[in-house]
Amino acid sequence: MRLTYGHYDIKEGEDFYYNEQGYKVFTEKFHLKRGYCCKSGCRHCPYGYDKKTDTFIKNDKKINKMKKYILFCWHLLH
Repeated sequence: MRLTYGHYDIKEGEDFYYNEQGYKVFTEKFHLKRGYCCKSGCRHCPYGYDKKTDTFIKNDKKINKMKKYILFCWHLLH
């Protein structure tokens, strides 16, 4: 069975999993693949968004650089 989210093919266990309540929870890897923050307060948001304050928590520059590099490599492979 092929699963998609928007125009992305997604894999259970890699891009998402189901929590105890049966909701689909997207992983950090999927969020990086998508390439932007949706501001929904996702459990694994790599962009540092805080839904309670509607702000982004500043991340270390090295971490941000590494995330951009990972995303760049992913796009080269797909």
